[in-house]
Amino acid sequence: MEFVTNTLVSIDAMPLANFQDSNDLKTLFINGSAFPGGNTLAIARTKLTKFDTVNLADVDMPLYVGQGTSERVSNLFETMKNYDRIVIGSPVYFSGLTGLTKTLIGKLHNLEAF
Repeated sequence: MEFVTNTLVSIDAMPLANFQDSNDLKTLFINGSAFPGGNTLAIARTKLTKFDTVNLADVDMPLYVGQGTSERVSNLFETMKNYDRIVIGSPVYFSGLTGLTKTLIGKLHNLEAF
């Protein structure tokens, strides 16, 4: 799995080529917002047409890596293996990603499977 990261003021500023939608790719959108129905999901809907969504607020993601890994988080990692493309969305809080998103990325880096 390849990680592509961009730090931008707005996802709309990102070249459309990075978000070209394709029916050939099974896509999972991971919403790092504490508000599952908010702007982060709305922006994903403008860039992607066919995708499944997981809201980190519903996954019982610990706020920092040292808290361990819950069964729901382990299930999320297993689910991620079934997708061709994973898009992670996060609102910007104090010039950075949400704690939920940072913890997800931190835990992914500790997994041998990815």
